[in-house]
Order: sequence, then structure tokens, then C-alpha cells
Amino acid sequence: MAASQGVAGRGPWGWRLASAVAGVATVLATYLIGRRLFRPRWAGALAALLVAVDGLALTMSRIAMLDGILAGFVAVGALFASRDTAVAHRRWRWTAGAALGVALSIKWSGGFALLAAIALAVAVDRARHRRGETGWPRALAVDTLLPLVVLPAVIYLASYAGWFANVDRTETARERCPDGCSITDVASGWAFEQWDMWDLQRRLDPTHPDRSSPDAWLTLSHPVLYYAEGCGPDPSPADGCAVAPGTQARIVGVGNPALWWPALAAYPLVLWAAIRRRDPQAGFIVAFLAAQLLPWFASWKPGFTFYMTPVVPFVALALVHALVGASDRWPKSRVVPAAVAIAALGVAVHLYPIWTGLELSRSSLDARLWFDGWR
Repeated sequence: MAASQGVAGRGPWGWRLASAVAGVATVLATYLIGRRLFRPRWAGALAALLVAVDGLALTMSRIAMLDGILAGFVAVGALFASRDTAVAHRRWRWTAGAALGVALSIKWSGGFALLAAIALAVAVDRARHRRGETGWPRALAVDTLLPLVVLPAVIYLASYAGWFANVDRTETARERCPDGCSITDVASGWAFEQWDMWDLQRRLDPTHPDRSSPDAWLTLSHPVLYYAEGCGPDPSPADGCAVAPGTQARIVGVGNPALWWPALAAYPLVLWAAIRRRDPQAGFIVAFLAAQLLPWFASWKPGFTFYMTPVVPFVALALVHALVGASDRWPKSRVVPAAVAIAALGVAVHLYPIWTGLELSRSSLDARLWFDGWR
């Protein structure tokens, strides 16, 4: 974000440019992952299209928040992890570890995707060990621990370079060592910072009206309202209307129902393919989905829908996997992927005004706010 402000200035363009670039990278990475996972050429394009027309991905690509940038690095890291499963050497594992290490340094939830990459790497190494290609201890220590544990940890620590360089000016230094900090003071102070962040999140009282439980994130029943303006039909100058008279505007970070709702039916199919059929493509998708969903469901602590931004590519890939499987088994169902694409585009056109804050009449706005939780 600092770099984008250096390029485009300290204003709306500079604040949001990094998120926009990350959003484009997310779409491109999804396409490349789809090309690697699926045999039909249309599958990768459909997955990328579904991400590009998703309301959650779109709104988070237009706002100066961390989650869109996090999603970009998770998608790129997953792309590198998908290449790791297809080659005999491990150079892609290092690039995956680097990208996901950056994701971890952006938000701790980036570590969920890193866990998925580690699980996939272990599975690949076990398969190589069974084939006699490598020894199990070496594979675990050299091929997995170094690129996917040590490297991300180093990147996470490096993200605190500014804190370490200015430690004497931090609150930690003022409280722990006002007369000067030793190396031990700095190390213990940094460790306390990590604990304090964790403790804050653990104790945080979830009272914000836009917070919701994890099940609502998947069903799109309670998205985040980012922006709301309205103006009466005959305003006075004192009203200071931000929109045209007689109109209202909203920005609602809600996903595309034509993606998220059919995906609910696709998840069991992809899970079955991963477990019963040992489909490696399904296993890849399930690993990234499960790693980024189950921790939230395990805690069941209310949060915000935008936590799901890094999950959007894998929701699209899960749906596409189910569509590819159906097309392979029942030729007459090959029209379904096209129908899904058309439906997603149609819904995106309809909901675009509430994804981008366009001015609407009251009736037009009501036609797009389908549920009370969207208002």
C-alpha cells in the first residue's frame, strides 16, 4: 500500500491501487490453477470468470483493506503449490513458501493457507517415499520444513523490520526498557507483542452490527455494509447530500449468489472425490478450502464476511470441479457450465450497483437488497 501511494499519491487511487492489483492477480492465478488442475480448457476460464464477477472479491479489490491483498498472495501461493505437485524437484515449494509467508505477514489468517500447502507437500513427499524416490526424514526436513516453515517464519520476522529499527520509539520500549533496550529486551518485547495481539482477538467483544457467524459467510446471509448514503426528493442545502436528490447508494460486500449457493452443493462432491476416489485435483481444492474454513468454524466466533476473500478462488474451483465431473459422466450436462457462467454474469450485472455504490432509486435499491441481512 505504501508503494502504491508512492506511485499514485496519498489519495483514493494510491490507497486502493494495491488492492486492485491484488484482485487482478487473484483472477489470473485462479485461471492458471484451473488450467493445471482440469483437463478441459474452459474450466480454468470459468473459474477465473466466477472470481472476477464475485461481489466479495470485487468490493475487496476496490477498498484500502488488507484482505484483498491477502487473497492475492494466497492465490499466487496456491498456484505455486499446484506446480509443486507436478514436478520432481522442489523449487516451486520455495516460491509457494515465500508467497504464503508474505500472506502470513499480512494477516495471521494467511497461515491457514500455509497449513494447506504443508499438508499437500507432506502428501507428495509420502508418495515419493513409497516410490523409493527419496528418504522420508530427508523429505520432511529439507523439502518441507525449510521452504514451508522456516522461510515463512523468516519472512514474518522480516515484516517487523521497521519495528526493530525503531524499537526505542515503541510503547514496548517505553514500558520495558526506558533507559535503553538490550537484545533480550527486544526479543521478549516482540514476543509479548505477538501474545498481546492474540489476547486482544481472543477477548474482543463481538458487538459490531456487521459481524456474523461463519455459517452466514457461506450462505451470504449477513454481509458487511461498507457505504450508505441517501437523499430525500427535495433536500435543503443544509442536508449536505452526497448523492442526487431522491436516490440512495450502498456498497455491500456480498458474494455472487450464482457462485456461492451452487458451491454449497459442490462441496460434498469434491470432498467425496478427494477421499473415496483419491482425486489429487479434488484433494488440492479440499485442502485449501478446509484449511481456510475449519479454523473459523472451530472457534465459531462471530467475525466479518470479508474474512472469506482468500477463499473465493477455491469456492470457484470447487464448483468448477463438480461441473467438470458432471460433464465427463453425462455429456448432456455440458450445457450446465455455460448456464452457470451466464447466471453469474446476469447476477453480477444486477448487483453491480450495490457492489460499487451507484446511485439508485429506493425501489431499484430494494430490488437488489434481497434479504434483511443485506440492508
